[in-house]
Amino acid sequence: MKIPALVFARGGSRRIPRKNMVKICGKPIVEWSLIQAQCSRQVTDVFLITDDDEIAEVGERRNVEVIRQLPTDFRRMGGTIATVLGIEHMVKRLGWFDTMVSIAGSGMLRMPDDIDRMITKRLESAALTVVIMCPIHEPWFFKKLPDGYAQTFYGSFTPEGNEPERDDEEMMFHFGGAAVSDPRTSLGTKKSNPQHLAWVAGKPWQFFDLDRPEYITIIEGLFRTQIIEPLGGDCYEKYHDGG
Repeated sequence: MKIPALVFARGGSRRIPRKNMVKICGKPIVEWSLIQAQCSRQVTDVFLITDDDEIAEVGERRNVEVIRQLPTDFRRMGGTIATVLGIEHMVKRLGWFDTMVSIAGSGMLRMPDDIDRMITKRLESAALTVVIMCPIHEPWFFKKLPDGYAQTFYGSFTPEGNEPERDDEEMMFHFGGAAVSDPRTSLGTKKSNPQHLAWVAGKPWQFFDLDRPEYITIIEGLFRTQIIEPLGGDCYEKYHDGG
């Protein structure tokens, strides 16, 4: 059974220049994502789709197949066009497959077994899409107001001062760095309900995404202290080899 992984990494970024090439613990972020995909025990083939020469070189160095696309393919429809093009390329190379892994090149806060846990969930449950959900506790969310104040719309109190009914144990945050899905959901031939997702549990710190320049040091600190230091710099390779 073929289970390919498609890593997305464009050269441009609105907030962080060359985001996918930012180095974390000695390697570009996109390289960590490629390593994580290659070290899955269930992924059979890894593809990198990019519009950038330097990122393509990283993929070639990692011996993954690189799919070259134009920058406009990544900007249109939030990456949907690039996804479809990537799937079409993989189908030509591998034949049809029922399960694929989609990975954001810049979302690299993953434990060694995260991708495999999502794949197993999809295969066992027949869910169309499986994601990682991170638990959050005591969440407070505020809406900015034009007068410079902020209004609570979820938290300990409502704007009226009443404490809403809630169960913190049911609150989770979607870590958007990867998903395992039926490729037909991306091709538009199978409908998936975004309000009803299958999920596997992540760590509370995994909800951080490299979305702003000031997050670079946070992401590196979390990756180093939560993954590299306790598990080792070769933790993904060890996991792949059964360690």
